Amino acid sequence: MSWPVEEWPPVKAQPVRVLDVVVIGPAMILGGAKVGGPLGAVLLLTGVGTIAHNARNFQTVARRRSRRRR
Repeated sequence: MSWPVEEWPPVKAQPVRVLDVVVIGPAMILGGAKVGGPLGAVLLLTGVGTIAHNARNFQTVARRRSRRRR
C-alpha cells in the first residue's frame, strides 16, 4: 500500500486522537484513582501520558495539514 507523500509517515485518524484525549485518558485516570496502589498509579500515569501524547500529536498533525492547505 502506498501513502500520499503528504501523509508520510502515516498518522492515526484525528477522531481517534480526540477519543483518546476526551474518553480513554480520563477513564484511565479515574480507574487509577479508584483502584489505588501501584496498579492505580500505573493507570493514572498512563492516562496522563495518553492525554498529553495524543493532544500534542493532534496539534502537530492539524498544524501540518493547515500549512498544506495554504
